[in-house]
Amino acid sequence: MVRVAGTAKESAVIKSFTSDKQSYDSASAVKFSTTLTNNGNVHVQPKGVITIKNIFGGQVATADVNQLSANILPGSDRIFNNVWKDPGFKLGYYTATITLNYGNPAQTITSSTGFWIIPWMTLLVLGVLLILLIVALYFAIKKYNAWIISKATKKS
Repeated sequence: MVRVAGTAKESAVIKSFTSDKQSYDSASAVKFSTTLTNNGNVHVQPKGVITIKNIFGGQVATADVNQLSANILPGSDRIFNNVWKDPGFKLGYYTATITLNYGNPAQTITSSTGFWIIPWMTLLVLGVLLILLIVALYFAIKKYNAWIISKATKKS
């Protein structure tokens, strides 16, 4: 991995940046796969970060890419895998943007992908509890109204 005198062409592109699924039931294991292609005539060593944002544009997480400083040889591809693990409650549409820097002078390449996090089991339990609460309130108000009416009829 040495450079010799001559014209060096550093050129890398993001061939693909994807999450392994379009929707998740939690953020406990969102997997990203990035395929980079080196179109130059010297090796490149891209490094960067994946930034994950919620639907409102607020940053919720970051993940480093190529922490081991792996090289991509000329005319070849390399796949980098990353995992986002967040034990907290997440709901909605999320956008992941990868930003990589490589070369001398520094060059930047970016790509984005989107995915949904819909914790359907948690939402189902909350929905059932909400329905039970509404039914209980309905019967409690009905019983309270009957008690008020019976109290009012006893006085007259």
